[in-house]
Amino acid sequence: MTSPALYRADPFAWMVDRVLTHEGGPRFTMDPRDPGGATRWGISLSFARYQAARFDIDGDGDVDPDDIRILPKDDAVLAYRDCFFDPVRGADLPAWAAYPTFDMAVNQGIRAAARTLQRTIGATADGVIGPRTLSYAAAMDPVLGLSDFTARRAKKYAETRNFDRFGLGWMRRAIDVHDTTAAILSA
Repeated sequence: MTSPALYRADPFAWMVDRVLTHEGGPRFTMDPRDPGGATRWGISLSFARYQAARFDIDGDGDVDPDDIRILPKDDAVLAYRDCFFDPVRGADLPAWAAYPTFDMAVNQGIRAAARTLQRTIGATADGVIGPRTLSYAAAMDPVLGLSDFTARRAKKYAETRNFDRFGLGWMRRAIDVHDTTAAILSA
């Protein structure tokens, strides 16, 4: 549900709730064609292993599918803030760019999201969101920026391995992020 009031009250909480929905929520999956492996709350085993101290949920000294299966939502939310929202400067980006960039960072990588944003706004696409990127994003026409960002994101999906398996869902996600952001902007 798109709620401008909820978005304005706590943008990160609103965004992460939507991201968790796109990522499958509490459902545990282990699709052999998913390179991330076991996943819950969108946190994959391959990602969790890079953050072993955070994700050894059962305390047995390793990070394995058992940890992902019992991963609490609050731990996932903290990881989304620390590992995706903060690195793409989600709190500093204008409304047209914050949710799309955060969601893309989660689903396609931080550097890919940052570069997509930078190409959209005409900044140097170095994959790091700094003061110049923030300034250019703030100056961008929100409707044009959102549309261009979404088109670039869709193009990147189409170039991704496993597009034949996951592409329809990825495209639906990009369109939902676009439409939801557009609704927030027009409210």
